[in-house]
Amino acid sequence: MNPLIEAYVNHVGRIRVVHSLPGRLRVNVGGVKQYPEAAAKFADLFRERLLKLPGVTSAELCLVTGNLLLRYDSEKTCEAVIRAWLETSWQAFLRFLKGLGDVSGPDEPGVAAAVARFVDTL
Repeated sequence: MNPLIEAYVNHVGRIRVVHSLPGRLRVNVGGVKQYPEAAAKFADLFRERLLKLPGVTSAELCLVTGNLLLRYDSEKTCEAVIRAWLETSWQAFLRFLKGLGDVSGPDEPGVAAAVARFVDTL
């Protein structure tokens, strides 16, 4: 496995709620703070996908803290639905990364394209 991918997968954790109010959810995404360069490559893809969830109105990822701030319409969705999607999607993404195998640096554009296709399936 690519050393960067292996390090990232081995150090990521679960999605952990930091703070929650109706219509606003802040979660910590394990691995983002530790590997901000890797997370930055795919942050926009996940942000765009999150904004497609019913009721989600904004999504902001802080690479410094690893926190994701989501705002949502509490009449269209709820924290439990968003958390379930985040957990399921994050675990699926980690399985996807593990499945990439031994991808080297020159294959990075191919990896980015594969990740983009994968995120669209979430």
